Amino acid sequence: GARGALLYQDDFGDAESGWDVFSGTEQTVGYEGGRYVITVNIPNWMTWGNAYEWFDDGIVVEVDATKIGGPDDNGFGLVFGYQDEGNFYRFEIASDGYYRFGKYVDDEWIEIIPWEETDLVRQGDATNTITVEMGGGSFTFLSNGEVMGTAQDRSFAGGDVGLVAGSFDVPGVQIAFDQLRVYALE
Repeated sequence: GARGALLYQDDFGDAESGWDVFSGTEQTVGYEGGRYVITVNIPNWMTWGNAYEWFDDGIVVEVDATKIGGPDDNGFGLVFGYQDEGNFYRFEIASDGYYRFGKYVDDEWIEIIPWEETDLVRQGDATNTITVEMGGGSFTFLSNGEVMGTAQDRSFAGGDVGLVAGSFDVPGVQIAFDQLRVYALE
């Protein structure tokens, strides 16, 4: 889909721009050196931070994500169509060359695209530009401008957006996000 107007952007240079900030033994989430950094300190844990911005259906969400610490066996990306902490979409890539898409409905995780291998994700300590196009129940997922996959789902339309990272067997996952942009989907 083509991009229309830029609806929202954050380069995370201003630590007062309104995103979640929290720190604990399990995870830290917040602004760090002009980026938004999520660190996951325990195994098999996922956490996210929200923008607190509502977008109607028909958007393109894009972010630059860099692995700065921990194992390549990780998951990180975007949340969108976010209603509340138990109801939202989640799209992730992994530093070992995979992507997946799913949703939480009333706190239950439902996989729509299980982890799928791709050569479009730059592996290891690399930066990937992650993009989701969402409109009318159709989703397109891109890495570095190339389409990885598509899906259909109608659980949520409008909603908040956010950034997510998670660990599996090995903790210490650390992801830095920059240049979050939301466009209207033409």
